[in-house]
Amino acid sequence: MCVNDPLSFDHSATDADGDSLVYFLCDPYEGASTTDPAPDPPFPPPYANVIFSNPFNATNPLGASPGLAINPQTGLLTGTPNMLGQFVVAVCVGEYRNGQLIAVHKRDFQFNVVNCLSNVAAAFVNPNPDPLNSCNGFEIEFTNESSGAQFYRWDFGVSGTASDTSTDVNPIYTYPAPGDYTVTLIANPGYYCADTTYITFGVYPLLDAYFDPPPGQCITGNSFNFTAGGTYQNTTLFNWDFSPSGTPLNSQAQNPQGISFPAPGTYGVTVTYTGQGCVRTHTDSVLVYPLPTIDLDISGGVGCEPYPVQFTNNSTASDTPLEYWWNFGDGEFSNEASPLHIYQNDGIYDVTLTAYSLSGCIDTLVLSQQNLITVKPSPTAAFIIDPVETDVLAPWVSVTDQSVGGIYCELYMGTGDTLFNTCSYAMAYQDSGTYYISQIVINEVGCPDTLIKPVRINPIFRFYAPNAFTPNGDIYNDGWRTYGEGIKTFKLYIFNRWGQKVFESNNIFEEWDGTFMNQGGEISADGVYVYAVYLTDVLNKEHTYRDMVVLIR
Repeated sequence: MCVNDPLSFDHSATDADGDSLVYFLCDPYEGASTTDPAPDPPFPPPYANVIFSNPFNATNPLGASPGLAINPQTGLLTGTPNMLGQFVVAVCVGEYRNGQLIAVHKRDFQFNVVNCLSNVAAAFVNPNPDPLNSCNGFEIEFTNESSGAQFYRWDFGVSGTASDTSTDVNPIYTYPAPGDYTVTLIANPGYYCADTTYITFGVYPLLDAYFDPPPGQCITGNSFNFTAGGTYQNTTLFNWDFSPSGTPLNSQAQNPQGISFPAPGTYGVTVTYTGQGCVRTHTDSVLVYPLPTIDLDISGGVGCEPYPVQFTNNSTASDTPLEYWWNFGDGEFSNEASPLHIYQNDGIYDVTLTAYSLSGCIDTLVLSQQNLITVKPSPTAAFIIDPVETDVLAPWVSVTDQSVGGIYCELYMGTGDTLFNTCSYAMAYQDSGTYYISQIVINEVGCPDTLIKPVRINPIFRFYAPNAFTPNGDIYNDGWRTYGEGIKTFKLYIFNRWGQKVFESNNIFEEWDGTFMNQGGEISADGVYVYAVYLTDVLNKEHTYRDMVVLIR
C-alpha cells in the first residue's frame, strides 16, 4: 500500500445457513513471520495470539490516521496508513444463530506500507491571471487546489534568498519589489507520490481608484471639488469624466476644482487611474438640489363645529429636507408635514404654512391663505329620558327635549321608527331590552348635532312564598313551595325551631312534603319553620328572602 493513501477493503462474507454475521478487528495468530508469512507446511494448532508492541494492538494495527475501522454489518475495512513498514492485521466474523454466537472465522494479512506513486496532483490558482489588471499590491494570497496530498512546499520565486518558501496549505507572501515571478508548488515533497507545478505571473504596486463624493449643493451657484483617493503611484495618470452635463465634461487633474452642473438631479462621476500597465475605475455620484417650492391643500373649506380639516402639504424640495410650521388661525400650531386639525369654534380662519430648509438649498418660504377655513356654529342636542330604567309592567318612557339652537329635530326611539320634526315623545315599549334613543338637531345654517342615550326595559321579576301548608293527605295544600318569575338561579333551605335543616332544593318548582328531606316517613311536627331563599334574577342581581312557614297537620 502507498503511505497516506486511503484504504477501502471489502471483507463481506456469506453464510449458507442464513445466520447473522458480525465483523470486527481481532488478534492475529502466531506461527508466521515477516520472512515467512505463509509457512508450508503450516504449524499445527493450537495457535497463540500475536503480542503487539505499544502503541499497536488488534484494533490499532497500523497506526493509521484515521485509524482502521470495520463496519460490523457490511465488513468494509477503511483507514489511511501514515507510517511506513510491515504490519499484521486480523479480521474476524462472528456467526450468530437465534442470538447465540456459534462460530468465529478469522483471516489475517500482512500489510506492506511504502512510499509509492499515488493520485497526487499539484495545482494552485494564478493570483494575477490578467496582466492588464494585476496591480493588486505586493501581498499575494495563494489558493491551493492540489488533490491527494497532505504536505506541501512552496517556493515563491524570489532570487537571492532562501526564505521565500512556505509549507502552509494556502500561504500569503509579500514580495519585495514589482516584477515577474515563477512560483513552484510541490505536493507531498520527499515522497515517491509527489507532484510539482509552476506558474509565472506579474507583481505590481497596488493601484486602487476611489474618491469621496462631495456633499450635495443647491442648484444656485453649485461648484464641486473632487479629490483623488485610494492608492496610486507618482506616475499614475488620472482621467475624470463629468459627462454628459458637467462643466467641464472631463479633467486630467489629480484633484479637479469648480465642477458645476446645469440642473437639479443626481450626476454620475467616474475617475480612471492608469499606471504600471494597469487600469482602475471608480464611479460615484453627486446631488444637485432644486429650489424648494411651497403649496398646500385641504380636505374641505366649510364645515360645522367641531370641524376636522386634513391639511395636505404639497411643498417640494427633492432631496433637501424641509421643516414645517403651521398656523391654523385659531391659536393652534403644528410642525407636522400634513397635520389633521379640528376647529372647535365657529368663525373664519386664515392659515399660514412656513417651510424652511437647513441644508441643500437653504431657504424659507411662507404661504398665507386668507379666509381659508369657514366653521359654522352647531346646535346642541339634549333630552331627558324618564325613567331611564323600568320593566315590562311599567313600560311607558317619556323623552323631553332640551336641545339648543335647532330649527328642526328628528327622534329615533330605538324601535325602528323615525319621528320627524319631533324632539319630545312618550311611548310604551312592547318588550324587554336596551333601546338607544337618538336625537338629531339641525340649525338654520344646516349644521347638525346628535345625541344618543340608552333606556333599559327590564323583564319582570317577582317572588312569593306561602306562610302555611297542611300535609295531611287530603290533597288540599299538602305541599309547600315558593313561586316567582324572572329567576335564573335558586336555592332553598328550611330549618326547624332547633336549627336542624329539614329540607333543601335548587328547584323552585319542588315542594316540601313535610317529611325529613322529602324521604317519606313520619310528617314533621306541627309548628313554625324558618326558610331562607337565595336567588339571582334575570339581570344577575342577587336577592335573599328569610321568613317563616307554619306546618299544620
